[in-house]
Amino acid sequence: MDALRKKKQDEREISFIILRNEYPETNEYDDILDLSLSELQEKLFKRELTAEKVMKAYITKALSVQKEFNCITEFIPGCMVRFLLIWKYILHKKSIV
Repeated sequence: MDALRKKKQDEREISFIILRNEYPETNEYDDILDLSLSELQEKLFKRELTAEKVMKAYITKALSVQKEFNCITEFIPGCMVRFLLIWKYILHKKSIV
């Protein structure tokens, strides 16, 4: 059992290394992370921010605090693609209503 746990932990750490390369720490997203939920929602629906940029901001933040707090179990593979498809659907539905 310990070998299986070690293997899973090693795989998890490798996935974090890959994600940190894809989403490096930056101050670029500080303005987004400082927004309240209502401000964020307003900027998204006015298209002042893209959903992709907001998602990247929160993934980057999660990865940066992971080092200190060990708060992420694992990321869902392909989450960005799934998120963007859902977001496009939401925007389409909102424009119809």
